[in-house]
Amino acid sequence: MKSMTGYGKGIYEDDNFKITIEIKTVNHKLFDLSLKLPRKIIFLEDDVRKIIKSKINRGHIDVFCVFEDKRKENALDVDYTLIENYINLSKTLCEKYNLYNDYSVSKIISNPEVYKNDDLDCYNEEIKQIVSTATDIALKNLLLMRENEGKNLEIVLTNSIESIQSIVNKMRAISPKVVEEYEQRLEQNMIKLLGNTEIDKTQLLGEVAIYADKVNIEEELNRLDSHLKSYYDYIKLNEPIGKKLDFLVQEINRELNTSGSKSNNYDLTKMVLDAKYELEKFREQVQNIE
Repeated sequence: MKSMTGYGKGIYEDDNFKITIEIKTVNHKLFDLSLKLPRKIIFLEDDVRKIIKSKINRGHIDVFCVFEDKRKENALDVDYTLIENYINLSKTLCEKYNLYNDYSVSKIISNPEVYKNDDLDCYNEEIKQIVSTATDIALKNLLLMRENEGKNLEIVLTNSIESIQSIVNKMRAISPKVVEEYEQRLEQNMIKLLGNTEIDKTQLLGEVAIYADKVNIEEELNRLDSHLKSYYDYIKLNEPIGKKLDFLVQEINRELNTSGSKSNNYDLTKMVLDAKYELEKFREQVQNIE
């Protein structure tokens, strides 16, 4: 079981380049990836998307990337001809229009146009390897965090399932008493109405049988047992189970609603409400599961 919330960072570098990848994920019903790579390595966007898609099935994913060209740290490929043209142009403008020349060295080196554009095509495979490795590291850290959070969620979810199962067991124990209480009330009412007249036991039993069939929730309780057992089967799977648990919540809720609509007993109705309260807590946490 994995949570959909997590964060992972990966850094990888060689002599020429350094890549930093950060991945942040939050809840989402589908796979929703927001990925924007720096312009110089945008050609790797599909590759990064495929790597992430292979490890994450569900959630909103934000990917942040920093690309550093370390070659510029040792040597700058400067266009000196362009710099001379800028200097000459500034002198000409000053002389012609009687202007003050503030074209300093700091302004020259801060102008990105004076540096020759590198052709990175010959480094594509090298950059691809670095980006892939950094992404793998970030994903590894992200998944570790999501797995740890998933373990905590499993404890909370299991507690809710155990609580619901305990309530279902109590409902099964009290359910037959509902019919017994109805039979006693019906017989007492008939005695009051008929007085000394002998009660028709056959008619009494017939009325009780009709009522018993109407309020019988044994079938619903059996299905609830089956659904609750399915939870334990799901958490053993080595695959994303978030959507399975979503459907499980719907099925459990349906059976509880049916049981509640058939209930004609205060204690039984209260148990249904308690179970639905636990199910709502379960549903809220399921939204965090991949």
